[in-house]
Amino acid sequence: MSSFTKLLSRLTSLNEAKDSPMDRIMPGFQQKARELAKSRGASSGTREGRLAMLGILFDMDIIDDNVVRMFKNDSSVSRMVAYFEDNGIASKIKSKRDEIQAHIKDQLENKVSFTTGNR
Repeated sequence: MSSFTKLLSRLTSLNEAKDSPMDRIMPGFQQKARELAKSRGASSGTREGRLAMLGILFDMDIIDDNVVRMFKNDSSVSRMVAYFEDNGIASKIKSKRDEIQAHIKDQLENKVSFTTGNR
């Protein structure tokens, strides 16, 4: 295998890896949350996005405070998504997608502002 082919293969893997696991459940949410968090000076848009998602799902009674506590300080979005998929939370999210999208439209900026301003 040539060096160029190896480089191309690695670049392809890197491009595929940049998608958030959250996109399996809520396409586009994590990227939008990251952008908002970065625009507010957050050092970790992924962390702020995860916290915003937990807050929104909690507000909508899709998850309870035990789940929020479980993932509030866990840096792995993949672990959170796997938990959601294994415990039926992902299907609740998918079934309420339109309601969640409306809530995100109304509340995401406030949630990200809250998480970036209250450390």
